[in-house]
Amino acid sequence: MPELPYLFAKEPVRPADANVLASRLKAVVSPTRMEILSILSGRPGLIAEDFVVILDLAQPTIAHHMHILREAGLVSAVRVGRCTRYTVDRDALRALSDAIRPAGAR
Repeated sequence: MPELPYLFAKEPVRPADANVLASRLKAVVSPTRMEILSILSGRPGLIAEDFVVILDLAQPTIAHHMHILREAGLVSAVRVGRCTRYTVDRDALRALSDAIRPAGAR
């Protein structure tokens, strides 16, 4: 995926980049999804049941949040037997962070 430009740059964001950025921002607006990303970013990966225990949420709720994060390209999922193992896409998360970071903070 191409690197996203800074959101508030002097030049307008290209439509394709704006769509990717908007979908990722919508995905992280939920406090639960922010917490999931925070937990995942510090680990090599977790299965869905880990989140049920860590966040004390029902499995269908975890599945819903993971679906949104996967659709936004922020996490990936791999089936391991009967479980699904989730990992954060560090490049996508970094691109999102870079896109919204003020120019002076780079």
